[in-house]
Amino acid sequence: MTDVAGRQIAADDHAAPPSSSSSGPGSSAYVPFVLKLTLSGHRNAISSVKFSPDRQWIGSSSADKTVIVWRISSGTVEGKLEEHEDGINDFDWSPNMSFIVTASDDRTLRIWSLRTWTCVRILRGHTSIVFCCNFRPDSKRIVSGSFDETVRIWNTTTGVEKKTIMAHFAPVTAVCFNPNGRLVVSTSFDGMCRIWDAKSGNLLKTVLENKDLPVSFARFIPGGKLILIATHDSILRCYLTQTGELYKTYKGHTNQKYCMFSQEMADQYIVSGSEDNYIYIWDCISEHILQKFEAHKRSEDPVIAVACQVDGKCRMIASGGHLEDKTVKLWVQERQEPAGPKL
Repeated sequence: MTDVAGRQIAADDHAAPPSSSSSGPGSSAYVPFVLKLTLSGHRNAISSVKFSPDRQWIGSSSADKTVIVWRISSGTVEGKLEEHEDGINDFDWSPNMSFIVTASDDRTLRIWSLRTWTCVRILRGHTSIVFCCNFRPDSKRIVSGSFDETVRIWNTTTGVEKKTIMAHFAPVTAVCFNPNGRLVVSTSFDGMCRIWDAKSGNLLKTVLENKDLPVSFARFIPGGKLILIATHDSILRCYLTQTGELYKTYKGHTNQKYCMFSQEMADQYIVSGSEDNYIYIWDCISEHILQKFEAHKRSEDPVIAVACQVDGKCRMIASGGHLEDKTVKLWVQERQEPAGPKL
């Protein structure tokens, strides 16, 4: 049923300049992203890439049971986390830059010190693959989702499980706190996206419910006003958090098999990987594709891991190779386009 860090349910160092596909109002001002850095080190599929809160590091998790952390400015390895007994599906940085949490096929989460690069706590309780994890904005809690169909909330300091939510009727594919830490969104292959009270564990709202349409990913964007949701019909949808009303849709990429990350950048772009080996960038407001570019060496490589960061005037996208490539690539937009409408 699953291939781990493949984030899947089944029944070269300097590539050519990215091709752009632009349309819609203001597209002539768009500045394309170009390849800046290629990082090698993983021995198996990359499941997740994420920038550190201080913007200095990029981390990647893999089916090779490790997380590797690189310094962005030099491309050198800063640390490597490798005590899991099976592949790692997801990880997250604590906002206070003290810890990393990892979610693994070995049914555990582990909390790692960023000072010593060692595991300081093992979180046990899930009865199946742990697929996704996220720190609360104050770093004091962790939320996790599992193929055991539950969402669990943990105390970061003690490792004690604080709440078990019988959330879904199929594997949980994504979990995320909202910016004030009071809400949790979860998605599942049962076709539902749900919002929970993080303290009580009570269900507050079901945003999406379609048993014939697996939901592969969701996150709050920006400031928690919207929820970006990915489904296996190759459509990204934005819903209003408060009302559950559909706000925007983004089409063009391929997502019918894998759980792939998508993200909003600077309130202007929506960025997603795709099963056709491309990264897609949409204008948030017009819903037009601003750019699509081939990300990794092998044409059959799906791009399931992407992350975004804005560092001063430089905007960055990180991507991870999944099948054959196994590299992390950093793409940059060094000159910003004029500010346009925002979400």
